[in-house]
Amino acid sequence: MILGSIKRGIETHVSTMASVSNTLSARFYKDLGVKRIVPAKELDLDSVKSLKLNSGLEVEVFVHGSMCMAVSGRCFLSHELVQKSGNRGECNQICRHEFDVKVISKNSGEEYYLGSDYVMSAKDLMTINFVDKLLWADAWKIEGRNKNPDYVYMTTKAYKQARDRILNGEWNATSYQDLVDMLERVYHRQWDGGFYFKEASFGVNASIAKEEKIYVGDIIKFYPKASVAELKIIAHPLKIGDTIHIIGKATGLVRQKVESMEIDNQKITKAHQGVVIGLKVQEKVREKDKVYLIREKS
Repeated sequence: MILGSIKRGIETHVSTMASVSNTLSARFYKDLGVKRIVPAKELDLDSVKSLKLNSGLEVEVFVHGSMCMAVSGRCFLSHELVQKSGNRGECNQICRHEFDVKVISKNSGEEYYLGSDYVMSAKDLMTINFVDKLLWADAWKIEGRNKNPDYVYMTTKAYKQARDRILNGEWNATSYQDLVDMLERVYHRQWDGGFYFKEASFGVNASIAKEEKIYVGDIIKFYPKASVAELKIIAHPLKIGDTIHIIGKATGLVRQKVESMEIDNQKITKAHQGVVIGLKVQEKVREKDKVYLIREKS
């Protein structure tokens, strides 16, 4: 595949699945005609910098998202169980599933049930607290396999703001706390700094998040001149001051506060199931977009 894209003149990058972990392997890919590598996740910060310095290749580094419980590019669990190979970009993330844990005694042959848990689920990488030390990289990579639009919106926004603050000289030990809060609002497990400064820590990790998303209804029409959308309230009431996400294939994700609602040109403060309201929106939305209430988890 690599040689095929290079022969066709396509700019070619090598995935972390190739497990590039030293200068020798990096130079091998450079000699083939590769332009950029995503190094193995197991390298520390100095080793990744050394790869860029000594290989002459562009380097793209992971800054956020799921970490693999196996060595980069060397897990065959998904392929073995569901014939979806992680080395072909099809990882089914079997390790993220909840498993029943059992122990069989070698002496008696008896089986002991220890319970159900996420025994192979690694922690999630987060570098927002030291991402200024990764500014030298040619690109930052956010892992997002099977993630929802809320995750994509929040994580890219947080790291974009971090980069802007660093470049504008507005970065210090406390300037990223609001970005941590932003990242905690969407799907994630416990945080870890990966291998950049030490060995990554692994543990039993199910998903945690500060916010939950509740389906409200669908957009049935949008009036661009007035920036108003007709919203049919289907599943959950809505009130002034609520935070909502409007999600659609073309729209992406719009996050905003509910500031104005009307029925028959009359202002309302709360809308119940079954009604159609006029909702003031901050960006262009589209017919069939889904609207969700976003609220803090207790």
